[in-house]
Amino acid sequence: MLQKHTVKLLQLTYQLEKELLLEEPDLEKILDLIDQREILMGEIDALIVQGNKIDESSKKSLEEAYMLHEKQLILLEKLQQEIKQKMGQLQQRKTVSNVYNFPQGAAGYGAFFDKKQ
Repeated sequence: MLQKHTVKLLQLTYQLEKELLLEEPDLEKILDLIDQREILMGEIDALIVQGNKIDESSKKSLEEAYMLHEKQLILLEKLQQEIKQKMGQLQQRKTVSNVYNFPQGAAGYGAFFDKKQ
């Protein structure tokens, strides 16, 4: 049972890496894969606590998953920074648009008053 879980964890880790390396990664899929991995890691912990021994193939799978995980942390950080940058750009565009659109009505008699400071 433990070996089956470690192999599944390694497969999910590879799937996560593939998704992170895409040009436009699907954030919902990334979150789903991370959630699945967390659940699986909890089950692996429970099996170890119950006294199941880690055989050599399970150990190799866990080590490989860990190495991939370290690499994925860097990719996730990069993705997070890209998303923050895009959100900042959107907020900036929204602010500029609000400043120049004058939703309450610009000014009377054809005068234009720049409210930007």
